[in-house]
Amino acid sequence: MSTNQIESVFSRVRRAYRGIHHRFSVKYLDWYIVELSRREDRSRLGNRGQTLEMLGRALAHPTSRNLCGYWQGNKPPTWCGN
Repeated sequence: MSTNQIESVFSRVRRAYRGIHHRFSVKYLDWYIVELSRREDRSRLGNRGQTLEMLGRALAHPTSRNLCGYWQGNKPPTWCGN
């Protein structure tokens, strides 16, 4: 990767921090980065195309063990041993 590409990635992360997420948890940083890359990859699709693709992917996958019951207090395991 060139310096310009890295600076572009950091710029997008900063913009997402201010506009989409408002804060990042280091525990889930890899999830944020995956979400930002997914948004970038799909940015040229229309709203309908993005919606249909996400719905199709969500319905094709089984329930996530990490996210099942998240709002009830069942948090994903820590990857770094924290």
